[in-house]
Amino acid sequence: MDSSVIIVEFIIALVAGILGSLLGVGGGFIMVPAMTIILDIPIHYAIAASFVGILMNSTSASIIYLRNKMPNIRIANIMQIVVIIGAFAGASLSISLDKTTLSLIYSCALIFTALIMYRKDAKKEIDLNGYFVNGSRVYKEKFIIISSYIEQVSKKKITYKIQNIKLGLIFTFIVGIYSGLFGVGGGILSVPIMNKIMKMPIKPAIATSSIIMGTTAIVGLLVFAAKGNLLNSIAIPIGIGMFFGAQIGSRVNQKIDPTRLKNIFVLLIMFIAIQMIINTVSGI
Repeated sequence: MDSSVIIVEFIIALVAGILGSLLGVGGGFIMVPAMTIILDIPIHYAIAASFVGILMNSTSASIIYLRNKMPNIRIANIMQIVVIIGAFAGASLSISLDKTTLSLIYSCALIFTALIMYRKDAKKEIDLNGYFVNGSRVYKEKFIIISSYIEQVSKKKITYKIQNIKLGLIFTFIVGIYSGLFGVGGGILSVPIMNKIMKMPIKPAIATSSIIMGTTAIVGLLVFAAKGNLLNSIAIPIGIGMFFGAQIGSRVNQKIDPTRLKNIFVLLIMFIAIQMIINTVSGI
């Protein structure tokens, strides 16, 4: 492969890694369209390489987030069990779909996610009665957990209540399907699910999502590699670029105001969705 193509792949992955870890979305939603549109790489090869990048992004970003005690490990472990099943089903389905169908479904899912994130949070009082289990306070009512994190901007301890866990797990299964289907980490859906449905603040939601993304990437990568869709000439520069990009993005994440972070998230995915629709329709 031409060295200039490898350089472009690295740059795409670096940018995707920065934005992906900054927003907790893996970066696959940037890499797959960029590789197929800019470099004209067949979508199934792009998806396989994206899984490699997402795995590197997840590993790199999670190191930073865990050091700052930002992820909710208990919720991450529960969600990973469900997401594995969904990711396997999604990756298997993806192999049988054509480029046009994948792109249109992908674009619609991005727009739907942006609309969910745009809705304002309802402010509710938190009842702190409960007891501690493995470092997290468990609410007396079943399936509600109270936890906390340190806000890096204000240096204040923020306490939050995780609720609607059963509903969140149902949507997490859909996240797994989505991740395997499109070669994305799933953070673009799991972040709003944790933030809007399970009522987790945006920053711990992003950090927790980074851990879950590694699981979906491994499952998807195994399925695509078994079908011969993994090319080292694409996967290696993507993986390296994503690793370094995630190191940058996860550090910047700690210094950005949560409201501004959410606005960036919404604007970015809306822009990508519109661009994908335009390119898909024009190519039909």
